[in-house]
Amino acid sequence: MPIQYQSTHRDDRGDLRLAARAALLRPALITIGGGALAILVGAGAPMTPATPGKAAKASLQEVEAGRAKKVALSDAADVQVADAEGGYASTHVLVRLKPGVRPAKLVDGRWALVGAASAGGARERATAKSAAILTSANAKGATTVFGGLSDQVLATQLGLNRTYRIDVPGGTDTPKLVRELAAITSLVELAELDGIGGLADAPNDPNFAQQYAMNNTGQTIGGVPGLVDADLDGPEAWTLAASLNLDTSTVTIGLLDAGVNQHVELTGRILPGFNVPDGTTITTDECSSHGTHVTGIMAAAGNNGVGIAGLAWQAKIKPYVVVNECNGFESSVATGLTMATDAGLRLVNMSLQYYTGTSTLLAAVQYAALHDVIMVAAAGNNGNSNVAYPGKWPETIAVAATTNLDQKWSSSNFGPEIDVAAPGLSVHSLIGTTSYGEKNGTSMAAPQVTGIIALMLARNPTLTTAQVRAILQSTTNDIDAPGFDNNTGFGRVNAFAALSATPSPLPADLDGDGAVGPMDLAILLGAWGPCGSCDGACAADLDGNCSVGPEDLGILLGSWST
Repeated sequence: MPIQYQSTHRDDRGDLRLAARAALLRPALITIGGGALAILVGAGAPMTPATPGKAAKASLQEVEAGRAKKVALSDAADVQVADAEGGYASTHVLVRLKPGVRPAKLVDGRWALVGAASAGGARERATAKSAAILTSANAKGATTVFGGLSDQVLATQLGLNRTYRIDVPGGTDTPKLVRELAAITSLVELAELDGIGGLADAPNDPNFAQQYAMNNTGQTIGGVPGLVDADLDGPEAWTLAASLNLDTSTVTIGLLDAGVNQHVELTGRILPGFNVPDGTTITTDECSSHGTHVTGIMAAAGNNGVGIAGLAWQAKIKPYVVVNECNGFESSVATGLTMATDAGLRLVNMSLQYYTGTSTLLAAVQYAALHDVIMVAAAGNNGNSNVAYPGKWPETIAVAATTNLDQKWSSSNFGPEIDVAAPGLSVHSLIGTTSYGEKNGTSMAAPQVTGIIALMLARNPTLTTAQVRAILQSTTNDIDAPGFDNNTGFGRVNAFAALSATPSPLPADLDGDGAVGPMDLAILLGAWGPCGSCDGACAADLDGNCSVGPEDLGILLGSWST
């Protein structure tokens, strides 16, 4: 008997990939989520951004549109081991109840599922049956998975406010309990096991303290000389960011991980967060500096003469601890993700790997997607074609891992769900509160992408998830089979190319101060004439013809706002 459902395909994402890659070959108008996204390629011309204020929530229909068929996951498939990573919890089950039904403690002390009385007493008999089942399982209580969500309309649509965790003694046959509860169809909409996963990390094998991911000069990593320029073009991206006067302190990244230490390279930029398993505000890293390492990749201070440089040097971090030490339940991730969404965050990093794909976690991902939260997720580290959740779902940006030779890392999961790839082997970042070291994994690849997106949002905070995805996919370095491939998606990301292709909210706002005025005119006049290159670095080339001239001046004067 089926005990839960999971998505297995991402056909909707495939169309987007093809459109994004096609944009490299010719001028194109890509329609994404009902909106037109103009990408003019060949001279690095600006892409028409979303109209400010129009990047509103996606509709439930848009998120569901194109979702592939769902297949039943029986208790004999995939989920087999109780209370172990990759398995399921024997201490509780998850239920989504029918409208009007709630868990309650009866006067005799037993737990039951209670709803309004029905004609003929069918509901009463179902309640009695639920009480017998829960009593047999020695149920200890029931709690909501999701607290008071800010968007109650959407919470009702997705059933989040009807999702409960029913606690039972450890060692309970929870697959049997799920089957029994699912059979009470008048009270229970869904019953499922809570999958156990954890951080998408691999054993730490420190090598050289070199950030080849940012700038690969051929330095030796793990005894293997690197491939020159197999990197994210970090220095080039930072030079461009400085020329645009970008302020990454305007960007806050939600960290769904094991927490983060107060490292010297993050001073003053770690915001109050929440520890979901412990129910506290203590968010110190619980898993061998995993979350701290991930955070350093995204946001370690740069150009400060100390340690390393993250991608977005001044970005803020809001941590949500979703594991207990190094692993935990999918329901904890679901709770942390809805909390980050309700906190108003636009960007979330999830260096996590789970393999059950509960409907509870999927509902939280949909809740975030419908608020246009940009979710970056690790592909997982089993070296097989089973991309981990939540990265498997099309609402996320799934990231595979590469090496210093621009090849897929051998332990990186792969499949049609992969969007892009980023360095994940021997990545150098923060450890503890003052130290540095290397870690391997798609956990390290995902924050490379998140850091790039932080730079993009600093340039244009109105970007939608669809626009971010299209820019990332269309500006990669294609390192595997031509076009899209299951190993690296559209290719290894490039920070400079992505930032170059990111349009300013006002294309003629050349100094990045939010207005078009005398300083922008001075910049344009100073760049008058042919551009040195046509790769998008010539910001004053507003019409995309690889030269700054009268047409560009006309565009700027037409946008004058001071």
